[in-house]
Amino acid sequence: MGRCKAEMPPTLSGLLEALLAAADEQELTLGRLFAMMNARGLAAAMLVPTLLMVMPFGLFPGSNALLGLVMAFVAGHIALGLRNLWLPRRLRQVALSGRLMRRGLRRLLPLAAWLDARTGRRLALLAEGEAATRLAGLVMLGLSLFAAIAGLIPGIPTLVSAVVLLLALGLLLRDGVVMAVGYGATLAAVAGVVALWPGA
Repeated sequence: MGRCKAEMPPTLSGLLEALLAAADEQELTLGRLFAMMNARGLAAAMLVPTLLMVMPFGLFPGSNALLGLVMAFVAGHIALGLRNLWLPRRLRQVALSGRLMRRGLRRLLPLAAWLDARTGRRLALLAEGEAATRLAGLVMLGLSLFAAIAGLIPGIPTLVSAVVLLLALGLLLRDGVVMAVGYGATLAAVAGVVALWPGA
């Protein structure tokens, strides 16, 4: 693992289009997919498990705990100031269906364009620089671990993961306003978890 000097894409659409182009060329491996994301920051890699967590996939037994640990793994890299995601060699070689990737990415492009049109580089203090990045990583790490631990309690993993997704998007888009909303949502999520917690 190490630090990466490559810049993240200026837009979320740019990231998705780069992945789509790669999927058009050939079937992607998991290692290549994450390598492309790493060149644009671990915030992009963070979107994968968080999106899966907030989607129906996260409803399968045991999946919340697994995805929460994956989220924590990526968030830990961010908190440490790293930019390269470590993966075991065998896992890097896992092949992904190019057809399924293309279908999923094309469905996400309109949403990405919508986000790009409404976000930008604002409140840089909250979204750019090592201190801001590490702080976000620490918050996402704590939330991710909690999502994994509380996986058996309906609703809580989805709620917490939605907040992590918001913070990851803020870092990816370098938008401090999104980050501020994410930190506010973190406080709201903590209050919501306390209210939903059995016996509270």
